[in-house]
Amino acid sequence: MTGNRESKKHKKIHFRIVRKWAFAGALLPYKLYINGEYAGLLTNGKTLDLDVSKSDIYFIDELFAPYDGNAIICASDMENSDLISVEIRRAGGWKTNSYKEFFVYKNGEYVTLPSFDYTHYVHVGHNDTIRSGLTEQEKRFARCLEFREAVSDAADVLCSEILFDMLDAIKCIGAKQYTIAFDTILEQLFAGIALPLDDNMRNNKDIAAKIEKANHIVRDCVKLNGAMEELHKCLVTYIIEHLTDSHS
Repeated sequence: MTGNRESKKHKKIHFRIVRKWAFAGALLPYKLYINGEYAGLLTNGKTLDLDVSKSDIYFIDELFAPYDGNAIICASDMENSDLISVEIRRAGGWKTNSYKEFFVYKNGEYVTLPSFDYTHYVHVGHNDTIRSGLTEQEKRFARCLEFREAVSDAADVLCSEILFDMLDAIKCIGAKQYTIAFDTILEQLFAGIALPLDDNMRNNKDIAAKIEKANHIVRDCVKLNGAMEELHKCLVTYIIEHLTDSHS
């Protein structure tokens, strides 16, 4: 199996992705990723052509809009062809939120592609009823999503009741840059300080100064080391390997 995966790395498949013209979100470009790798920028009504390494499954989404719509292309959608034709259409937008829908050309027509539903994991939070029904892999994924939502402000991570669960989760999926950043924050700024922080500690002048330094560390790891891009790729890889059936 490993040898088969290695051989596929050297083979390419051509993607032709068409963004159908729509009023909703017309001015917003789509910054598309395939299997966590940047694929290109797609504006309203335009087409993106690119070659991608062959794989058993492809996951198409956006880095900063993961819940706006994504697509999973499995082996059964590829028709043993070296060309995959995808259309992105905008749905909703009239008295409702608009969102992306993905279609693939198959058997002479465009058919709807399946997508990965983040909703169940996003709403886990502290809901023990939902959490009790998840596998350990799903719980880890949910913690990673909670980290992603919180990390724009280091204080939200440091004050979270699940601080160490989140840090363990991102480390487990291979998000090295954020792991290094928070190891540095805990060891250099918060050594000897009880964590997670509570509201009183957060409002303390000395702690607030440490939080500001923590935010600088986080921003630097995003800007200089691509931490968010790395986390995104790790999450997509985790979805493909543990939360979808690549043989469907």
